[in-house]
Amino acid sequence: MTVKRFFEIRSRPRDVPSVVPARGGGLRSGAMTGLVGVPLELLRTLVDSLRALAELPAMLERNLRDTNELIADARTQLSLLSEQVRRMMEQLDKMVVVTDRLVDGTTMIAEVAQEARRQMASTSEQLASTNRTLEQIVRMAEPLDRMGKRVAEGLLRVTGRGGSSSSSSSEGGE
Repeated sequence: MTVKRFFEIRSRPRDVPSVVPARGGGLRSGAMTGLVGVPLELLRTLVDSLRALAELPAMLERNLRDTNELIADARTQLSLLSEQVRRMMEQLDKMVVVTDRLVDGTTMIAEVAQEARRQMASTSEQLASTNRTLEQIVRMAEPLDRMGKRVAEGLLRVTGRGGSSSSSSSEGGE
């Protein structure tokens, strides 16, 4: 609701009886306080809104920075996990080869090797799932990052902290 619209609503005839002189000939003090209090409350609300808008770009920037840090940490962890899995796969492959050489045909060792292969496959599936999840996070975060930057730039222009001054000329007309 615009300020102009707010005062149009407030100046309707049904609000006028509250400022009509009382029996004593003077104006009601409660009505006058109400008339003064409404613009003051409106001004306080406007100041609070402007303060919140001024703080919004910094909060968005901090959120974007935190998101980027989390993505970087996730990428680092994924890289470390990938390296660990690769080494585990190499070790498991070596274990299978050594086991096959030591006891060829032993049922128990064959079962152990089969279980090791199952675990390798499970680990690979988990790694692939983790990789897909990270890719989804990155795909979701990139548009949010771009949108946040655009919103922050727009807010900086609106609040007069950067960009063009075309928005300040339209504010003077109201």
